[in-house]
Amino acid sequence: MADSQLLTIKDFVSQYRISRSATYRLLASGELKAVKVGRRTMIERQCAARWLANLPPLPQSRPYDQDSAAKRATQRRSAKA
Repeated sequence: MADSQLLTIKDFVSQYRISRSATYRLLASGELKAVKVGRRTMIERQCAARWLANLPPLPQSRPYDQDSAAKRATQRRSAKA
């Protein structure tokens, strides 16, 4: 397997913005696969992409309503008084 198809842990953490600890937990749980190249632990780019694709979607957020936010702020200020 060519090195261009592999990510070091450092590269994976940087590219996917996940902590090293979380990365090692994913490896331990089997959610993410890695191979050893000498002493280095390497993650296959395909496995990383598959892991990312299988993450659950973010919940839909409600549209921001400035009028409601202003009313809540006014209510908080009047409650303090």
